[in-house]
Amino acid sequence: MRPVWWSRGLEVAFCLFLCLSLSRCATLPPRPEKLPPFKGFGTLPWGTSLEEAKKGVKAEGKEAYEERTDQPPFAFYASGIYLRFPARFTYFFTPHSKKLYRVDVTLDDPMTHRTAFEDLTAKFGPPSHSQGNVSQWFWTDHSVVILQLDVPSVQIAYCDGTHALVNHRERCGYISR
Repeated sequence: MRPVWWSRGLEVAFCLFLCLSLSRCATLPPRPEKLPPFKGFGTLPWGTSLEEAKKGVKAEGKEAYEERTDQPPFAFYASGIYLRFPARFTYFFTPHSKKLYRVDVTLDDPMTHRTAFEDLTAKFGPPSHSQGNVSQWFWTDHSVVILQLDVPSVQIAYCDGTHALVNHRERCGYISR
């Protein structure tokens, strides 16, 4: 005859096994899609061609001053105003199809960090993640906005998830998700 604790142990183990087995059958609810509230940067939609982007940047009153679109980082640079402060803009393009997928804004005064944070929070809500001097807002389509204080400057990166994947494929020949 087996002790009582032995049969109780088997019952508990069986119940645990049954619960775990049944929980594997249950499907998780789908993660709600969260899309970014922006379709580009300024007046330029993501995926804008290089030539159209140059025209758009000029129409926005910015001055392009350097271009490296035929070699990494496949970007051109412009100066202008952002959040009422002088800023440098870097417009990144996919290497082969030359489509706009990212824009970085650099402000040379660390005191602009608070203004930038307040502006981004007003537009997108609280950051998805913050640590130290870096705040990130991200969406389910892999789009991201990153605000970083890197004294003596503040950098804001706007990146479209769809075209960033195209950029990755054109640089590496494949996409990993």
